Amino acid sequence: KPDISLKKADGLVWSVVKGTDAFTVKDGNTLWMDAAPVLTDTLVATYNGFVKRIPVAAVPDTVPLPTIAYNPHDNKITFADEMEGVTYYYTLDGTEPSVETSASTTEPVSAPAATTITVKVIAGKHNYYASAVAKAEFATTGVTDLGVGKTVASQTYVTPSGIVSATPVAGVNVVVTVYTDGTRAVTKKVFKVK
Repeated sequence: KPDISLKKADGLVWSVVKGTDAFTVKDGNTLWMDAAPVLTDTLVATYNGFVKRIPVAAVPDTVPLPTIAYNPHDNKITFADEMEGVTYYYTLDGTEPSVETSASTTEPVSAPAATTITVKVIAGKHNYYASAVAKAEFATTGVTDLGVGKTVASQTYVTPSGIVSATPVAGVNVVVTVYTDGTRAVTKKVFKVK
């Protein structure tokens, strides 16, 4: 049952009902308020066989503002925060992110190729308020340096009509490069063949 205390001052009746979100302001008019999120625990103190339980409440801290970085070499967006163990909730279309509805990650995110994007992100962690929204705009390339420093095992060229060749054909070609480490890269190139 809730604890109720009544006080009369200046002709007004004030009451506080512990354990609920309402209190009476004047003559039966009730004001409802959202409960403030708090972390609660019980501190137990003992002395000579006596036990005292003391409720403890604390307002959670806020996760610091995350940073956003774009790496054009691998076309990835990376989020970072000075607090360990956070999850990032982000959007790539400029809309406001939220813990409830946005995509979440703890890893780098692939950026859409060859466009301008507006990235917004918040960082969240259990028992903490989510961070403020961080925002950045990037012009992505979609070009990667995946083949830098690798040895090519084979390369094939595919025309828009689907013809596969060991040598490039004049015009647009999709170049499929397979490296000796088993990875491959696919790029689109335009060739002028004499």
